[in-house]
Amino acid sequence: MDYGVILSVDIISLGTCNLDFILKVPQLVELDGEMYVEEIHVSPGGSALNFAVKLSQQGINTGIMARIGNDDYSHFILDGLVDKNLDTSRLIKTNHPTGLTFINVDQTGKRSIYSFMGANANFKLDSADINYLRSSEMLHLTGMYWEVALEVIKHINRLSFAPGAMLSTYGMDVLSPVLKRTELLFLNEREVQILTGKKSDYEIDDSCSLLMDAGVSNLIVTRGEKRGLLSL
Repeated sequence: MDYGVILSVDIISLGTCNLDFILKVPQLVELDGEMYVEEIHVSPGGSALNFAVKLSQQGINTGIMARIGNDDYSHFILDGLVDKNLDTSRLIKTNHPTGLTFINVDQTGKRSIYSFMGANANFKLDSADINYLRSSEMLHLTGMYWEVALEVIKHINRLSFAPGAMLSTYGMDVLSPVLKRTELLFLNEREVQILTGKKSDYEIDDSCSLLMDAGVSNLIVTRGEKRGLLSL
């Protein structure tokens, strides 16, 4: 089956690819609690894959670079991408199990998330990855380890970066080489605090200024539905 091979792409999304199990529950439970599940939805997911699919749906020539297992979970993911017009030539099967995410969502929209990184935790660039990166116009990097982030910036033309909470914990000093290359930085307010090391009472504009001073060209901060976006 042809899962999608495009000779060159405009944007590559590099990061996590998982199989998501989304569980709708009446409410989230406390320690040792128990709750029945109202609905189960299973779909391909992960920050990098979600971003790539959304871009491809907008008609943008997009590729996904990630690692999955050689198991039934990976077959489910690939089958779900057949009609997405997405280049999956660098969505590589490995001997490690496919990453899984279990997302519990209650009636108010509150969530608890449990992630098994699996093959995502063993991502390493190979020569084919590097050639693919160099051939694309831009890389969107999300949900990946800082060692990988520091390596990929050696081989890209332009960078969009969504570190998430995990990468943000390394702080601005460790991620400085990446931030200097970043044209578009996506964070929520909590991630701004984590990345800059500033407390919640520190003015968000001042925290954002620190990131701009670090070399970020454009910063987009998501602030929830009521407060909209902060773009600098």
